Order: sequence, then C-alpha cells, then structure tokens
Amino acid sequence: MKLNMAFKVVLIAALAAGCARSVPPPATPSDASFAATAWPGTTIAELEHGRQLYGARCAGCHLPVAPASVAASAWPGHVDEMTTRAHLTPAEATLVTHYLVALSTRAGR
Repeated sequence: MKLNMAFKVVLIAALAAGCARSVPPPATPSDASFAATAWPGTTIAELEHGRQLYGARCAGCHLPVAPASVAASAWPGHVDEMTTRAHLTPAEATLVTHYLVALSTRAGR
C-alpha cells in the first residue's frame, strides 16, 4: 500500500512537471537600451509588459518559444500571424514584438 501511494505521488509530480510552462526571461537594462535604439523611448517597463503579455497570451496555448531561437527579423511576422488568436490589441502586439526582438538579439550584443 505504501509503495502504491509513493508511486502515485511520483506520477503526479512527473505529470505536473511535464505540464509546467517555462517562463520567458525578464528584460534587462541592456535589452531596454538596445530597444530604445530601434524604437526611441522604449523602456524596460514596456519590455516587461511585453514579456507578461507573451507569457499570458501566447503561452496560454503553447509553450513559449525562447526569444533567441528565432531571428529578430522573423519575430514581427510571427507576432502578426498570432495577434488575433492571442487576442492582442495592436498596441499589445507591438509590446510583445519589441520584447521578443530585443531579447532575440542578446547573444549578438
């Protein structure tokens, strides 16, 4: 009986871990500086808002894609394609795009 209970606990823990969503990485001051060169006036707070939207709206249907795994130039098209399905306003889509583009360029900076 104890073995059966231990098995159930391990099984539940494994299932929960498999369903866990990975959290998109937070924006840094370096990301905000880069973003401000591309989109003047962009702040770290705006990038963080984009991250929150990405985590809530995009990762609600699928695991979030690591920003660096997609070319910066490809992110705007991906976000445009998913805007309606993710129920993003145009302003929210812009925030998500800025976040993803800024973080996708980290390795090259």
